[in-house]
Amino acid sequence: TFDDAVARHDYLLVLFTAPGCKHCERMAAAYAETAAAVRADGIALARVDAAAHKALAERFEVRSLPTMHFYRHRRPVPYGGQRTARFMRDWLRKHKK
Repeated sequence: TFDDAVARHDYLLVLFTAPGCKHCERMAAAYAETAAAVRADGIALARVDAAAHKALAERFEVRSLPTMHFYRHRRPVPYGGQRTARFMRDWLRKHKK
């Protein structure tokens, strides 16, 4: 479950997406590249289909897609910034501390 994933990983970036979302589709490659780049840093990345998991999206007040939430030691840290692989990688490494 979502809560299990947050509990299992000290550092987790979650991307809320939905099928047919053009912004989500454009971001997919950068998100995959970021996942590969930060894996060795102990940062996990996951995706949630907000359309299939509406209650979860509502619980975390997802209002637009794509939306990202970063969890550091089970606590949310607001993600803010660009959605490029380089920026996400650098942001995650900075906020891991």
